[in-house]
Amino acid sequence: MGGVGSPTLSSQTILGAEGNDVINLGAAGLTATLTSTLTNYSGDIAKKISAVMTATFGGGGAATTAVATADSDTAASTAFAFTGVITADAGITTASKIQVKGQLGHDTIVFGTTLATMTASFIGGGQGNDYIGGGSFIGNEYTAGADSLANAALINSTIFGGKGQDTINLEGNGVFSAGKVNGYEDNDTLKFADGSATNYFVGGGKGNDTISGDFNKLFTSSIVGGQGQDSLILMDVGSAVAVQIASDSLDRSDTTANGADSIYISGSLRTSTILGGAGNDSLTIALSAASGNTIYLDAGNDRVSAIAGTDMTDTTIYFGGGDDEFILADTGKIASGLLVMGAGSDTVTLSSMPVETSTLAGLTIRGGAGADVLLAGTNILTGDTAEPVIQFQTATDSTITAYDTIALDADGTDESADYIFNWMPGGAVRGTFSGDDVTATNGVVTFTGTFDASVTARSIAVASAGSTNDTFAFADGAGNSYLFIMGAGGETIAQVGSATITGDVRGASLTITDGTRIALNIGGIG
Repeated sequence: MGGVGSPTLSSQTILGAEGNDVINLGAAGLTATLTSTLTNYSGDIAKKISAVMTATFGGGGAATTAVATADSDTAASTAFAFTGVITADAGITTASKIQVKGQLGHDTIVFGTTLATMTASFIGGGQGNDYIGGGSFIGNEYTAGADSLANAALINSTIFGGKGQDTINLEGNGVFSAGKVNGYEDNDTLKFADGSATNYFVGGGKGNDTISGDFNKLFTSSIVGGQGQDSLILMDVGSAVAVQIASDSLDRSDTTANGADSIYISGSLRTSTILGGAGNDSLTIALSAASGNTIYLDAGNDRVSAIAGTDMTDTTIYFGGGDDEFILADTGKIASGLLVMGAGSDTVTLSSMPVETSTLAGLTIRGGAGADVLLAGTNILTGDTAEPVIQFQTATDSTITAYDTIALDADGTDESADYIFNWMPGGAVRGTFSGDDVTATNGVVTFTGTFDASVTARSIAVASAGSTNDTFAFADGAGNSYLFIMGAGGETIAQVGSATITGDVRGASLTITDGTRIALNIGGIG
């Protein structure tokens, strides 16, 4: 089907037949070459000759115009030619309440390059590997471009790929509002470029889908991969506010859409939600400005990489169960936020970032159950305080059978620094006791040289001598330092620093505020 001779469609239905159909809402055109010869009879070679040629084909067609200018001497002839597109039918500029359905076969539905507004319409590919999107047909050949939907407004309209491996190309500064686009089934590809969306839904549906592109603006819209192993490649979300981005489903309780998905997102994102869903997901954050966002990765061995230049504030990331990993590049920032790593053997790596800097101010890390490695990949200067706060929500977050390691070491001559912990059960106090071969004063424990060197034996001795809510710092025989809290629901223990110290922690000190905030200064004084 070619152009219909009128730039307006309203309340019409266009159906494809069985087979590979082409439904073209744009102009139908051919290329043509026109040649003209001009002769200068004035005899004045300083004068120039010029001409304009205009060709118009078809009642609804467009005119092709070219201008040529040339110098000529007496009686000399100058010939020039140009090649242009001659359109036999005008493309659609306005469509309202139309239905276009490719039905069976590998169909192509083209909006053309002249579309300005589409409202309350349905565009569906049907069964088959279909193409839906902008572009033009010249000489019966389809041409797509980055500006194929330049400034077109799609309002309250639905674009539906249907069954088959479909491509939906909506590149070109389009304006999308109060509508949706959905690949539906099979492995679909959805493309955007330079557009803006408000109250809009973008979905891949079932299958291993790819949704890619960039936007000038996103507002109160959703981008969802759906069931399958999907890739969401959002090279620039522009200025995005109140957006939901989900690799699986917007409903976290929906377990039917779980897959090993990947999300890449850059730009500016505020008060929005990212949902990875269950599965081994990968999220790459390249946001130059992000605040007030919430991220859910849920079950699975998930990986979040905040690359160089990332700037996040007031952001909460929930990882869920699984062996998860969070990596922050050395020029990244995550301040006034919360990392909830969940159950599993998790890792938080800060890639040589100074942990005493304001770029990490107000960050809280909750390792959860399992043997976690937190604050890896960096050091702290001697005498400084680590900005990230390590939080224990329950007594079982870090136990003798699976305890956390705060893999952050002081960098200096005596290797002394402050580490901050948040004990959420509350009631923590510094413990003091005196026993055979072991004593504790203001929470600092000292063992004799003949005492069993293992952390297990020493933690049992401290637990036997202490009382509920008592808090201690001690070292094992190898010189590894530990924080030990006797909670009402069990004992919490965490290794503080990955480097060994000299002898017992007689240079350590504990300060506890309001029974919840624990400041541990621990160093290498033997």
